[in-house]
Amino acid sequence: MSMPNGRRSGSKGSATPGNSILTGQRKRKVIQFPVHNVDYPRNRRVREYLQNRGWECTPIVRGKKRQATPSEKLKAVVSLFKAAKTADAVFLSEMSLKYAPLTWALSRIYGAIHIVDGFIGLYETDVEDKNIIRAGSLKAKILKLQDRLAVELADIYVVDTEVRADRVRTEFGQRHIVYSLPVGSPSWAQPSEYKVQDGTPQVLYYGNYIPLHGLNDYVAAISQIPPSQRPLTKMIGSGDCYDGILAMVNQRGLSDFFSFHEAVPEYQLAAEIANAKVVLGIFGSSSKAASVIANKVWQGLACSRRVITRQSRALDEISELAGDLLIQVPAADPTSLGTAILIAVEADSSPAATGISQELEAYVLGKFDHFLLLVNQEIDARTKSRVHPGAPIT
Repeated sequence: MSMPNGRRSGSKGSATPGNSILTGQRKRKVIQFPVHNVDYPRNRRVREYLQNRGWECTPIVRGKKRQATPSEKLKAVVSLFKAAKTADAVFLSEMSLKYAPLTWALSRIYGAIHIVDGFIGLYETDVEDKNIIRAGSLKAKILKLQDRLAVELADIYVVDTEVRADRVRTEFGQRHIVYSLPVGSPSWAQPSEYKVQDGTPQVLYYGNYIPLHGLNDYVAAISQIPPSQRPLTKMIGSGDCYDGILAMVNQRGLSDFFSFHEAVPEYQLAAEIANAKVVLGIFGSSSKAASVIANKVWQGLACSRRVITRQSRALDEISELAGDLLIQVPAADPTSLGTAILIAVEADSSPAATGISQELEAYVLGKFDHFLLLVNQEIDARTKSRVHPGAPIT
C-alpha cells in the first residue's frame, strides 16, 4: 500500500486507528460541512468510519435539495459557527470547495484541524467535464483559484485515488498532507449469482448522466455490434445528458436494445446489479475521467459483476484484486468498447467471486486507518502547540 507524501505523514507519534481518539474522557469531534445529502456515499462513508472508531460526527446539511436556498445556506453557516467551538476537526465535504476560506478561518479560530475533500473539483467539473464555462474565461480563473485555495488552506487534503493525490503533490509540493481516501463500496454491495433470464437486460448503467460517464461512446459501441449479438441495456437515472442519449438511441434505431428507467433508491441497486451480467463504469475523455475510480466500478466489482470502464492508471490500485472482472477499454474508442461488451456478455457465468468484496473492503479500510492516524497526529500536534506556545510541531 502506498503511503502519502508530505509533512508529518510518517508513523511517528502515539496515535493509531484503534486508540488515541479520546482527549481525556471526551470523544473527538468532527464537523462535516456543508453536506448536500447525508446519504451520499462519499460523506456517509467517512462519517460511518469515524463513528465506528469512537468519534462524534456532526453533519451540517445545507438543504435537502441539490441547490440550497439562501436561507438554508445561512442556517447552515450559523450551525457551523456554533458547532465549530467544540470541534477537533472541521471537514469540508465534497462538492463544497468554495467554502474553504470559511471553514479554514473557523478551524483556526477554535483550534481545530482543517480537512478538505477535493473529491469533486470546481474547475474540473464545470470547465473540463461539463464544458459549461469556457477555459481561460474570468469564471474559469476564479474556479481554479478556489480549487487552489482549498489545497493551500487544508491541513489534510483528501482525494479519491493515488493518481489524483500525486497530481496535487506535484503541483503543490511537500508542504501539504495530501492523501488518497478511496470511495469503496457500501455494505449492500455483496457478491450474488447471475441467473440467465431470456428477455432481461444483460448490461446495466445507473447514474446521473453526466459527461464524465461518456455514454455517447457506449451508444456508439452498441450501434456497431451486429443486431443479432446486441445485448439489452437497462439505463437507470436522469441528468443533464439524458435527453441527448435518448435521442441518440432513437436516431440510431437502437430503441429495442435499451430501456430507460427513473432513478431508484440506493438500497435497490443491489437487486438491479444482481439481475445484470455486466455493469458499466465511465467512458469520458476528460482528465478527471482518466484519474478516478467511479462509485459504480467499486459497487459492480463488490457484487462480483464484470465491470467495463475506460482505461485509467487509477485502476492500478484495485486491478490485481479485481482480476478478470475488471475490463478496461481505451477512451473515446467505441469499436474497442463494442468488442469488450461482446466478450463480457458472452463469457460464461461463473460462480460469484465471494471473496472480492472482502478484499476490496480490506484495502479501503487500510487506507482509512492510515488516514485516521494522520488526523490524530495533526490534532495532537495542534493541541500540543496550544499548550506549549512556540513549541515546534513534529
